[in-house]
Amino acid sequence: MNTTAISQPDMTLFSIPEVVARLNTGRTRLYDLINSGQLPVVKLGARTFVRPSDLASFIESLPVAQPHEHLRPRGRGRPRKTNEAKAA
Repeated sequence: MNTTAISQPDMTLFSIPEVVARLNTGRTRLYDLINSGQLPVVKLGARTFVRPSDLASFIESLPVAQPHEHLRPRGRGRPRKTNEAKAA
């Protein structure tokens, strides 16, 4: 008799508080994403859950942020303006 294990898909579901923690966002923002259709959910009775695959797809769909000038580190050797430079 062959007792080879059949792999089953991951049946884990994330609760709303778990998704809030994973995305480091607030509940209101999360519900905005859900209500806009950007993040699909499943219902189990009155409870709302997010599938790990849907959360991963949502994260992958986010745009890659470009660095902003004010976020770039400044060099230590940057010359400072002096009173002599201002007078010239």
